[in-house]
Amino acid sequence: MDFSLVLVCSQRADIAFIVDASKSVKLSGFRSSKEFIKAVLQRFKVSQTNVHVGLIRFSTRAKIIFNFEEHYSMNDLNAAIDAMEWSKGSTYTNRALKLAREQLFLEKENGGTARADIPKFLVVMTDGISRNSTMTAKEATELKKKGVHIVVVGVGFMRKRSELLSIASSRWDVITTRSFKTLKRIVAITKEKVCGGE
Repeated sequence: MDFSLVLVCSQRADIAFIVDASKSVKLSGFRSSKEFIKAVLQRFKVSQTNVHVGLIRFSTRAKIIFNFEEHYSMNDLNAAIDAMEWSKGSTYTNRALKLAREQLFLEKENGGTARADIPKFLVVMTDGISRNSTMTAKEATELKKKGVHIVVVGVGFMRKRSELLSIASSRWDVITTRSFKTLKRIVAITKEKVCGGE
């Protein structure tokens, strides 16, 4: 399915973020991640009829912070993102991807909050290697089969490129940066990856 740049960026899309809140991220890195998400979303037209946003936090466990029908303004989104707490724990990326597939991207006709026949995007943020690379790749594959376009943001030097590639929709959908302090440098390119995805 080919959606134009204007359709995805300015009109209708369901966009979700999965944010790493594991111990290695540290509190400062987690705060930078939240600022990054807010900066990316600032570049979209968020409203009840246009872009809807969902958010999952993960470490040892994964949790939906909010689904696609909870916040329709940037003020509400920013407040909800700011209120999200660092959870520490380990890097179980597969659990976050499974939660995204089974619940967050579940369409309304099946009891979920995602819209049918709407472009769906997921931005996965992580600083490390997941505890189960095989299951992480498997869960990402299942999400992509459901039509979710996945962009991966790998932060720091602990990341494993082969794992990032196994999660992303293509090798062009892998973005890396040296540290959480440099996340702001990739806000524009992240937005473009989401806008330009199929």
